[in-house]
Amino acid sequence: MKLPLLEELEVSYCSLSAESLEVVGQSCPNLKTLKLNREVLHRFSFFSEDDDALAIAETMPRLRHLQLFGNKLTDAGLNPEIMCRHVVDSSQGGLLEIDISRFSTDSLLNFIANRSSNLRSLKLTLISPRVTIEGLKEAIGKLPLLEELEITEFEMWGGYLKVVGQSCPKLKTLKLNCIRIGFGPPFYLSDDDALAIAETMHGLRNLKLLGNSLTDDGLKAILDNCPDLEHLDLGHCLNVNFSGDLEKRCSERIKFQILFSQQNPEKAGDDLLLLIMEEEICSPSRSHDTLNTLDKPHKQGRS
Repeated sequence: MKLPLLEELEVSYCSLSAESLEVVGQSCPNLKTLKLNREVLHRFSFFSEDDDALAIAETMPRLRHLQLFGNKLTDAGLNPEIMCRHVVDSSQGGLLEIDISRFSTDSLLNFIANRSSNLRSLKLTLISPRVTIEGLKEAIGKLPLLEELEITEFEMWGGYLKVVGQSCPKLKTLKLNCIRIGFGPPFYLSDDDALAIAETMHGLRNLKLLGNSLTDDGLKAILDNCPDLEHLDLGHCLNVNFSGDLEKRCSERIKFQILFSQQNPEKAGDDLLLLIMEEEICSPSRSHDTLNTLDKPHKQGRS
């Protein structure tokens, strides 16, 4: 390669070998962003994914952004958590964005927080006992510059959003995905999350609450206390009915909205998408092409 100043590289659906990755790392010392997607060809691949991980960890010390799809790292070689620790160490405190939603643990989360205080974006999955509320609170308290946080949970966890808001005053984007088995109406009404957001996250611009149990009162509190909110996604929030002037307020203030209610005729389709998301997180072997369908809005309000 003759691109010594290259800072960003994305390779998709290409059988790039581990040796080639080493050449990339050695030839591009300023590389800060690497996006490597092997999903389509993965099942026909004969090279070792563990070698890929080692090549990245050993030759790309300045990486700040790393995106891997379809790179299944094995326990026999280098598992995702070990590779992630190598990348974090190699970044020397310069890591700005990381997605550990497929292999979140308390230990890894705090390892990242202790070495990456400049982190701006974090994505993770709360699945007990691998990640606990206590572990999340401890790590979040060490990330004061965080601007974007995406959390996927498989039950209604509580008690940590207020800590997030108090510890991350620069937070602009919050995505909270609650994936419940069955996908029927929530078993209870709760505005705890909404009130924590309203109380501590006044600078939010983008908010996604997927499958949350908030009610109209919670939505009103958010609108009253988050004046900069521009993007709102309340997908599958079945306790929100937009009573009074709530729908009008959303239409007037929010630039982009996805609003689902109990009366939404497309509810069954959303249940299927949530099921796909759950299977994708729990079983990473599913095709990434399937997960891509989740990126498309299924009902859009006024923009």
